[in-house]
Amino acid sequence: MSRLRIGTVTEKEKKEIEKLYERKLSLQEFILVLTNPELDDIEKNQLYEKVLADISQNKLAYEDWWHKTSQKYNWQGGETGQWRIDFKTNEIFLMANNPCSC
Repeated sequence: MSRLRIGTVTEKEKKEIEKLYERKLSLQEFILVLTNPELDDIEKNQLYEKVLADISQNKLAYEDWWHKTSQKYNWQGGETGQWRIDFKTNEIFLMANNPCSC
């Protein structure tokens, strides 16, 4: 997998995507809570429905952030790879699979 630096974002923009990213991870962890044997089926179903709705909402916001920001900065390569942010430096990288030249 190759990594190509394609730009940077402002501190405010970094904080926006960082919050969404952390929320995404938290919701994924919360799904694991649903395996707790102390919860009855009704509680599990209610929590599951709430988590699914939140995951969906967060996913849309996360994708929207990448879409709007990539248009703002005119980033290329989103069709062939995936953009990633380095939260320490605010740098954006395009991660792309290198085709095998075998």
